[in-house]
Amino acid sequence: LSFSSLFSLFIFLIISGRIPFPLKETFIETWMIFGLIFLFLSLFIVDRGYDYVRSLVSGKSDSTIFTLIFLFLSFIFSSFSFFKLSVYQDGYYFLFLIIISVSYILTLFGKSNKRENIRNKIFSSIVSSTLIISIIAYLAQLLITLGIYNCDMLRIYHPDNDIHCIPFLGTVIYRFSIGSNINEFSMYLLLSLIITNRPQVIYGLLPFKKIKFFQNNSLNLIKIFLLLAITLCLSRAAFLGVSIFYAVKSTQYILNSIYFSEIKINKKDLNLIFIISFIALFLILGFSDFAKNILGLLRSRFGFIMNFSLLLEGSSSESRLKALGALKDEISNFSILPLISLGKGTVLHNSFLQFMLEFGFLPAISGLLLLLKQVIKKTSYVLPLFVFLVSHHILYNPILWIYLASVSMLDKEERTPSFNTAISNT
Repeated sequence: LSFSSLFSLFIFLIISGRIPFPLKETFIETWMIFGLIFLFLSLFIVDRGYDYVRSLVSGKSDSTIFTLIFLFLSFIFSSFSFFKLSVYQDGYYFLFLIIISVSYILTLFGKSNKRENIRNKIFSSIVSSTLIISIIAYLAQLLITLGIYNCDMLRIYHPDNDIHCIPFLGTVIYRFSIGSNINEFSMYLLLSLIITNRPQVIYGLLPFKKIKFFQNNSLNLIKIFLLLAITLCLSRAAFLGVSIFYAVKSTQYILNSIYFSEIKINKKDLNLIFIISFIALFLILGFSDFAKNILGLLRSRFGFIMNFSLLLEGSSSESRLKALGALKDEISNFSILPLISLGKGTVLHNSFLQFMLEFGFLPAISGLLLLLKQVIKKTSYVLPLFVFLVSHHILYNPILWIYLASVSMLDKEERTPSFNTAISNT
């Protein structure tokens, strides 16, 4: 198997979560075992990293060295946490070793002439895997709506008891998260939506790419599919992430029109928006009870937009505030060394605070600087992720690291080409 094939399978196993092997009595997922392959592979290419460092002596330096320094510091301080702190959580150190190994391999690929191929392969794997699992989630929702299934039957895929079903119009909405945590799966959906703005990647996914209908309509169909799945997730973070993404893209279009005297609006996209808006308006006006239920559901999840204090209400918000109170001394007295064991900071639901407390100041500040650099250079790819980083514990999810490593392989924030242009250039 090639590296790209290994990454594709690894990505699918992560996104599918417990679907392949829904083991009730263990929290170990398939990808955790499969990921050990990268740990061993990284040992065989340590010499490439050494050769790169040696090339710096001769004056051939670039920004890759900062990524390698960050990975090295993270490895050192995570090892310190593992061996020195008395309380240890669940095997997070070995999960992080897998993440470090994957990130190291991708960093070296970023220096090779295969960077574009591996990047596009990873992007397409994230989207295709998310689409496949979303189809299963859609099927589960259909069976629940028809009364064939109920939410309790899906608990086998939610050992943390984090299954979410909301009563709605005599049935329930299963918040899309089959096989995964709801926050993780909504992140996969957001990343896939962002990636779909690279039409050449999506074109490679098409099973019938020579058929003209799919050439002309597949991109919009995939976007609708993902946006509906995000809606069914009822995820605040995903909603804000989508809003930030489209705000950034709109700003970029406006700036392109000012500085480059060009702005291209796809008429098919406008027609699609008009059709969706017309159908939504018809449903709202034609079925008043339906409209009331829809508005009530949206108000319960997204009322914080009009009243920000609502974010602090609810059991999940209360548990996060309680966790902040329990760790307030560590947060106010953070130091160069880790203060809490790996994984213990997941209760904070804030990846920045968690990384700072579990890894110490040096890895935290170096990682933040690298992330800010990515935000500046590839804004639409990275900025929407900040919502998840500040509100959820996704630090030990390899998809986050794989995605950011792949985004770093992009030379700059690219102006979005039209889909037909992408097809003609493929």
